[in-house]
Amino acid sequence: MWLSVAFFALYMGTFSDGIAITENKKIVGYFGSKQVIEYLQEQPTSSALMEKSVKDLPKRDHFVLFSTSNTLSDIFNEWKKSEFAYSAIQNDGKYSAISINSMLGFIELYDLPNKISEIPKKDTITYNNNDTVKVIFDKMFQHKCRRLVLEGTADVLSDRIMIDAICNEFDYLKKTPDFLSIKAKSFNAKKAREITQDSKITDVAHDMLRDNHPMMISNGRIITPWDIVIQFFEAMDGK
Repeated sequence: MWLSVAFFALYMGTFSDGIAITENKKIVGYFGSKQVIEYLQEQPTSSALMEKSVKDLPKRDHFVLFSTSNTLSDIFNEWKKSEFAYSAIQNDGKYSAISINSMLGFIELYDLPNKISEIPKKDTITYNNNDTVKVIFDKMFQHKCRRLVLEGTADVLSDRIMIDAICNEFDYLKKTPDFLSIKAKSFNAKKAREITQDSKITDVAHDMLRDNHPMMISNGRIITPWDIVIQFFEAMDGK
C-alpha cells in the first residue's frame, strides 16, 4: 500500500490524477486521492500503509475503458456520472491515461470568449489552522470537495497536499500514532493564484498547466480544473 501511495504522491503534479490497478495486464480497478483519504480516515496508522495492499482500499471497480473512436465528450460525460475524472484509452492492447489535467491541455488550444464570471457560484468551504485532520477529512466528504481555503486568506489545503505530507513529512505515519488529531497548521497549504472575473476560461486552463498550479481564486471562491472543464463543454455545446 505504501508504495502505491508513494507513486501517487510522486505523480500528483503531472497529467495523472489517479492510479490504475492491473491484474494479468488488464485494468481491474483504480484509485485516486479520495480513496486514499477514505482509507486513512478509517485506518489512520502506519501499519495500514506498510502492511496492507491496494486491494484493501475502498472498492472502486467501475472503470470505463475508452477507445480511440470515443470523443472527449464521451469521456467527460462518464466522468460526470462517476464523479471521478480519470480514465484510460485502450489502443492495440496498450493504455494511455487521460485525466482532468489532460483535458486542460486540450482546452488551452482554444480561444473562447467565455469568462470565469459565467461559472455558477458555489460555497467556498473554509478551515482554520486549529482544525484537526479528522475535521478536515469530514469537511471534504460532507461537502464533496478536495480543497479547503484557510479562513481570511487565499491559502488552500488539498487532499493531494495532505497525501504528499503523509509520505514525506510524516514518513508514512511511522512516528505519528494519532494522525487524525494532527492540526491543519502542520500542513503546507498552497497560496492560490488570484484571477479576475473577466479572465477567459481558456486562458485560465493555460495558466493552470503552465504554473503547475490547479488552484485559482476569484472573488473569494475557488476555481478548480473541474470548473473549467465543465464550463468549456457547456460553451462548446452552445455552438
